[in-house]
Amino acid sequence: MVRMQKRYNRNMLLPCIVQRRAVRSFKPEPVPRALIEELIRAGFFAPTARNRRPMEFIVVTDKRMQQAIHDALVPQDFVKEAP
Repeated sequence: MVRMQKRYNRNMLLPCIVQRRAVRSFKPEPVPRALIEELIRAGFFAPTARNRRPMEFIVVTDKRMQQAIHDALVPQDFVKEAP
């Protein structure tokens, strides 16, 4: 087993990693902007090759834009259904 630094709580971290699932069904309520910003900040801590951080996060809340993205993709209905 990989040895973890003491700052991590193994009992909390490992279940989160092992039990992670993709969710493609959404509640109709919008996601609070503060939560979106917090999740984006957390995303910057994801590991990247050579720590270059080549990621971009684009938040789309406009339903017309979600529909346009949906129409441009292979059928992926969850795109237009996201809050």
